[in-house]
Amino acid sequence: MLCRSQSQPPPINIESTLLSQHLRNTSYNLNCSDVLIQSRLTSIVATILLEVFGGLTIDFAMNITCIFPLLLASNLVYHISYVLEE
Repeated sequence: MLCRSQSQPPPINIESTLLSQHLRNTSYNLNCSDVLIQSRLTSIVATILLEVFGGLTIDFAMNITCIFPLLLASNLVYHISYVLEE
């Protein structure tokens, strides 16, 4: 690992800065077909379902909490790939 003195600021990642600017600019668009809003709604619904059904188990001793993090991760990957394509 490289050690850096505390006085140096961390390097700025241009891609993440552009992505955050794009997200800030498009987050106020209230068009329901916007991928950002669909992504947020999907995340909210998945989080609510995780909270409600998190303690329940389904057949074959599989806990339902294993499913929703995968849904959230795939939703995040889809959203990031969509933003980067533009």
